[in-house]
Amino acid sequence: MALKQSAWAKGIVQTPRPQTHGAVHVALFTFIVDAALASADVIEIGELPPFARIVDARVFTEGTFTGITGTVGIVSGEYGYMDDARTSNDVIFSGADLTQVQRMTNPAGLLLAPTEQARGIGVKVSAAVPAAAGKKIHVQLMYTQ
Repeated sequence: MALKQSAWAKGIVQTPRPQTHGAVHVALFTFIVDAALASADVIEIGELPPFARIVDARVFTEGTFTGITGTVGIVSGEYGYMDDARTSNDVIFSGADLTQVQRMTNPAGLLLAPTEQARGIGVKVSAAVPAAAGKKIHVQLMYTQ
């Protein structure tokens, strides 16, 4: 297993921070599949900011992902820290068909308690994904404080 990180997890792109209590913010996180992915790989695609609660989420792709499902959840450990031992759960999506837009159906993600620390949003795929030009995985996360 290897940990892969998007530009957000690497700190290159910043996640919108809630500034008004109760306002819903939307972040679209993207991971470019420029190297092959193994089914055990964890992609830290984005961030759930400190004190934020998930309101809704979507996962979708560009390119060919036929027969591949995805799991989306919270990544263990410190957000942005590169460590292949970090894991990701399925609190947001489990077995989402990556050939179409999927909207969050797991209520566990809506029930996550806010924390003082930023948390990584992780994606795992069910099978190996070869790299290809234009192949991307997207997670659109809606959250509030």
